[in-house]
Amino acid sequence: MVVAEAFDGLLVAVELTVDLVRFLRVSSQGVTAPGAYAVMLRALTATDDPSSADSAPEAKHSRETLARLESLTELAFALSAAVTKEEVAELVVEQGVREARADMATLYVLDDSGEVLDLLAERGVSPEVLQKIARITKTEGNPRVMATLATGVSVWAETEAEYVAIFPEVARLPASGRRAKALWSVPLVVEGRPVGLLGMGFFAEQRFSAEERRSAETFTKLCAQALLRALRRDRERRAWRFLATTLQSIGDAVIATDTAGSVTFMNGVAERLTGWSEAEARGRPLSEVFRIISEQTRQVVESPVTKVLREGRVVGLANHTLLLTKQGAELPIDDSGAPIRDESGVIYGVVLVFRDVTLEKRAEKRRAFLARAMETLASSLDYRTTLRRVAETPFNIVLEAKA
Repeated sequence: MVVAEAFDGLLVAVELTVDLVRFLRVSSQGVTAPGAYAVMLRALTATDDPSSADSAPEAKHSRETLARLESLTELAFALSAAVTKEEVAELVVEQGVREARADMATLYVLDDSGEVLDLLAERGVSPEVLQKIARITKTEGNPRVMATLATGVSVWAETEAEYVAIFPEVARLPASGRRAKALWSVPLVVEGRPVGLLGMGFFAEQRFSAEERRSAETFTKLCAQALLRALRRDRERRAWRFLATTLQSIGDAVIATDTAGSVTFMNGVAERLTGWSEAEARGRPLSEVFRIISEQTRQVVESPVTKVLREGRVVGLANHTLLLTKQGAELPIDDSGAPIRDESGVIYGVVLVFRDVTLEKRAEKRRAFLARAMETLASSLDYRTTLRRVAETPFNIVLEAKA
């Protein structure tokens, strides 16, 4: 009883360690797997008392439990550093076979439709079986697996007869090499929904103790969390690639920043207008790359990023704003900034869209010049007076009108 309670408490410790590692972005800030394991070791010291003869079986049990927990802790830290789903899958099947002392393993990921399980990684499965189960739906592969996935209930088959009764299509499939006579299959469930399925097979019949089952359940929880993080990263990368391609193809300049105001993205138009390449600008403060002043006062204009983060809404630049390029040129622009929010509405960046309005400014000045000239012509038939009044038009307006 003491060991079981310690085991349950330490499983919670392992899960908390995973969250801590994820928060600290791997173990670079002083948290290490041996350190976490040391905490667990101290927690079980009381159960390993050699002074009592009755404690010998208990001590042996404790050491076996610690070995499992050490393995789980190492897996948690390794998974925290895995980035892609493929990296997660390799760690899971490799460590899973070793942890469960299994002879084969399969790891599936549920596709976006929630209707298909695709094999992500495997160990020890015969080619004939592999061909059959590489893709599982409600009608092909091993359809009964989809039913167990829907319930979220783990499947445990300790004997060959149980295996045949649960998954007859696969158990009776002719195949070269040795076949499994026992197995367990646990849905990978995280945040209340399935993301995949992990299975372990054994060439010999097994007796899965309560502790082994709890250990497997915890193992799959760690795997589910890591797989979900990897899947989200993958979706984010695909979405970002699509977005970046789209932003590169539009005619307006686009700059994205993080909440600290550092540049994270620039499209080609933004590079051309600012004079900064994306490689040069990335990581720099926006105020260094996107320098804007008032055309009328020559004073620095407040960064649109600052305003967006302060007000949490779309904002625009005031009229008569000039962009100072890296080369020192001045370009009249108009601009809008908008917050970038995640699914929960939290702002994690700002996107700026701006364009060169030099031509519009010239057209505006040209219209002003022509309107004044027409007004002058209408008010006097004396050509000398007309020429004099037209000549009073500011020289720069005339030049812009001719451009």
